[in-house]
Amino acid sequence: MTSAPTRWTAAELAEDAATSASQFRAERLAVSDAWEAHYTQARGNEDERAQRPHFRFPFG
Repeated sequence: MTSAPTRWTAAELAEDAATSASQFRAERLAVSDAWEAHYTQARGNEDERAQRPHFRFPFG
C-alpha cells in the first residue's frame, strides 16, 4: 500500500524558496569572484609577457 505524498503549506514552500534563492545567489557570486581572480592573474601574466622584447618583436 502506498502512502500519500507530503503536502507542504504555502509558508513551508515560501521558506524553502527563499533559502534556495539565497544559496543560488551565493554560489553564483562565488563563481564570479573565482573568475575575477583567474582573469586578474591571467592578465598579469599577459602584461608581463608583453614587456619582453621577443614577444613584442618576434621577427626582429
